[in-house]
Amino acid sequence: MKPTKCQSTTYRCTEHITYQSVISEHRGTSQRRQSLVIVMEKFVLILLPALISTSGAKKSVYARVGEDVVLKPPVIDGSNRYVYWTFQKEDGLELAWSNHLGGKKVAEVEPWKDKLTMSGDSLFIKKVQPENFGTFFCRIQSEIHSIELIKLDVSVSPAHPLLPGESLSLSCTVDSPKKPAIHWLNPRREKKGQGTVAVRVTSQDNGMWTCVVAEEKQVEMPVKVTGLSPTPVLPHYTSTSSRFAVPCSIPPPFTWEQIKTKGNLELTRKLGRVDDRGDYVCTMKFKNGLTLNRTVHVEVLQIASSPGPHLLTGQQLNLTCSVGQPLPSDLQLQWTRPKRSAQPGQNSDQHTARLTIPEVSTDDGGLWVCGLWQGEKQLTSAVITLTIDPKVSVWTLVMACSAAAVVVLLLLILALVLHRRRRRKMRHLRHQLCRCKKPKPKGFYRT
Repeated sequence: MKPTKCQSTTYRCTEHITYQSVISEHRGTSQRRQSLVIVMEKFVLILLPALISTSGAKKSVYARVGEDVVLKPPVIDGSNRYVYWTFQKEDGLELAWSNHLGGKKVAEVEPWKDKLTMSGDSLFIKKVQPENFGTFFCRIQSEIHSIELIKLDVSVSPAHPLLPGESLSLSCTVDSPKKPAIHWLNPRREKKGQGTVAVRVTSQDNGMWTCVVAEEKQVEMPVKVTGLSPTPVLPHYTSTSSRFAVPCSIPPPFTWEQIKTKGNLELTRKLGRVDDRGDYVCTMKFKNGLTLNRTVHVEVLQIASSPGPHLLTGQQLNLTCSVGQPLPSDLQLQWTRPKRSAQPGQNSDQHTARLTIPEVSTDDGGLWVCGLWQGEKQLTSAVITLTIDPKVSVWTLVMACSAAAVVVLLLLILALVLHRRRRRKMRHLRHQLCRCKKPKPKGFYRT
């Protein structure tokens, strides 16, 4: 065969060059594909263990002894499946199983007897005990998930009520080498320390303290801080007609016995007086050096009558009821009049209740009550009794004086007549005794 021009070694053949280039490019593409396959295989080999480790990550559940626990596996789609729960090992003690046909069973051996129930894929444990803590395995079809049930210990010391200034110790720990994040929240939801907290309490620390574990589990512990009842916002109101009592006590539900004290520190007197107004300080001292103070401001409600509680019909009456200073906006003064009184009266302002009666009558006599009210609640009241006598005219006074003079004159005449009659009787008796001219002395005589 005769070589063609393109096969000649003397001339460069364009077709030959083009053919050789196509073969070279094809070989390069195949090599790149093989390299890419090798890289992808290595990537899968590297990623696969990570994927297996993630899907098999152990979940932690924290519980205290005596609590009810729910162990929930991840949600897996599919209706035709079997669910198995085992303890401590994948092939360990079978605690429970269920299937899509409605069949299910739970272990009845100790320490699981009467403790296990299943709902769906979840396993319920009643009142978990120390021997029930450990690792649980849930096998759903070909997937296995593990859940570690970890014991949580929470305590408050001391358990009895505390006084402001005393020390409080809070402890929240887990029985596991793996230490989750733990912190405490006080009743005001403020973060306070980590697993173990020691504080000197105030009255604001009274309430529920919360232990937060791994930002999931929360356990509330009550802390009781007692002391004297807080100083009220409003003054303590009494009146000149009411019992005077300045309270100083322990707020409910605490009792004096709980803080080892005796008696009640209430300051009392039968009736309040105007000069009882002011601040009263109740102080309680304890053997450990702790001192509790409480200040109570007392206001006294009083009634002033002008011209006084004794009046004559026709006189003008002014009654004023007040506590001596402006009242808060939610307090009101109200009058209660005798039933027979027809006088309307007026309240001049909120802070003082003034009543003006131009001309009083006998019907206005009796009990007048001024009450201090906060909404529907009466805080205290003051009472005054008015005596209204009828007014006497001039002629009535003259007649009364004349009658009195006549009565006096008649008494004098009667006294004079009785006196003269007595004197006459005495003279007549002496005359009878002296008839004998020569009376003999008393004694025995011979006959």
